[in-house]
Amino acid sequence: MRTTLLRLTLPAIALSATLSLAEIPGNEDDKKFDDFVKNLDLEASESYEFHFKDSGTSVGFKISEPDKRKKGMFVPENSATHLEGEVIAYRLSRYLGVSDIFNPSAYYTLGPQAINRFSGILRSSESNKWRRENTGNIRSAIAKSPDSLLGIYKYRSKRESQGVEILASGNRFNTSQSFAKFLTGGGTMPGTDTMSFRGIVPDEPGYPAPLEMECVLADQLSTIFVIDALCGQWDRFSGGNIEVYAHKSGRLQFVGRDNGGSNLLWGRSWYSRYKGWVTRFDKPLIEELRKLNQFLGDQSTPYHGLSDKPELQKQLGFMSDSSFAEFEWRVKDFVEVHVPACEKKYGEAAYFKIPAPDSESEAGPAASSTQ
Repeated sequence: MRTTLLRLTLPAIALSATLSLAEIPGNEDDKKFDDFVKNLDLEASESYEFHFKDSGTSVGFKISEPDKRKKGMFVPENSATHLEGEVIAYRLSRYLGVSDIFNPSAYYTLGPQAINRFSGILRSSESNKWRRENTGNIRSAIAKSPDSLLGIYKYRSKRESQGVEILASGNRFNTSQSFAKFLTGGGTMPGTDTMSFRGIVPDEPGYPAPLEMECVLADQLSTIFVIDALCGQWDRFSGGNIEVYAHKSGRLQFVGRDNGGSNLLWGRSWYSRYKGWVTRFDKPLIEELRKLNQFLGDQSTPYHGLSDKPELQKQLGFMSDSSFAEFEWRVKDFVEVHVPACEKKYGEAAYFKIPAPDSESEAGPAASSTQ
């Protein structure tokens, strides 16, 4: 649960905020998401059902086709959902090739009919003070602009996310946990033994117990934290936001699902914390970040088909020049200062050792553990 209230005034949103995602790299699921959002028309009241989001501090609604599962959710600017942060985190994960562990989201603007339906399901009273304030702010936004309300459409997985509560303590990463030490260059190198976390259960009765190799899980969480650091995340540790999916196959996976607590203009204290917590990295991720940093400094070589920074800024979904300037600084500092310092101090131990797909440990079947 979040307990910090964001008081934000969004900059003017250019039409480019809802640009086509056709040129953004991504996997097959990303492309399916792009196509879905491109064709999503919430003005068509007979095609979609709205279900009020009655949990958490953010106020919005879940979306389904008639008599089908809730596939997505619309959320306007909320105390715990900064639209820019949500979108940038996902789009950056696509450019860096790690979107398989991030939840898709995209800017979406409600029209008058959808706004009217949304207004009709807002509750007149809320027991939670953050929800009361969010509801009041949404009503004010609608009163000022009854025909247009900017927000985000967030994909909802078939899997129910589960929080790994032992990894957060006092709104910080719980570095006393042995798993946390896997993310540091001076800590034990995670191996191929499979593991899970206390309290994590199969997504459905009859599914196998969720497990994954230590090195894979540590690599995933390190990657999420790196993107958190670059995007200004401050809300990963407030409760329930270090999340995993327990897949039908029995595979356990970290996911960056809730990325709205990100604001690049809120100072660098969280950025410094993340650098202290993460000193072991996914090597392909760092290689891709170096390419991005090179492009930001010198556009002589195209980056994923882009030839200038304003184009990249637009494709990543930045709403303001100030946010993008801070992002540039963080990428440069991370790639040119933090990573080299870790490499110098820890050598090869600054990077995870991930076995090739389908390879087997020479030691035989891996053991399993629960933390």
